[in-house]
Amino acid sequence: MTCPVFSTIEVAQALTITYRDTDGSGTGAVIFAALRRKDLSTGAAATVGTTIDTNTGPLVEGYGTIGGILVNCTSPHIFDFANFAYYVQINIQRTTAEQMPLFGGARLHSDVIC
Repeated sequence: MTCPVFSTIEVAQALTITYRDTDGSGTGAVIFAALRRKDLSTGAAATVGTTIDTNTGPLVEGYGTIGGILVNCTSPHIFDFANFAYYVQINIQRTTAEQMPLFGGARLHSDVIC
């Protein structure tokens, strides 16, 4: 799934997702999330900062949140929409039919305490 990032955002320190991972750290279900950018002149894509992996979190049967700092606490990521298009890429995987992982939403933000 691809979630576009609109040019109204200027900076962000963290990426957080709302999700359900019905087996926690087990291998039956996982959601990966990453802020990505595509170079408008070359088309090359790259991940910006840390990738979220729900297998590092607890079992979540309702909805929970998990997140991470993009680059570091002292300097947020500054978006450059003149040269890049940005999006949050979500990959949902399951290896058994019993697992029902769900993605609820993504949030780029700077309200973190380091």
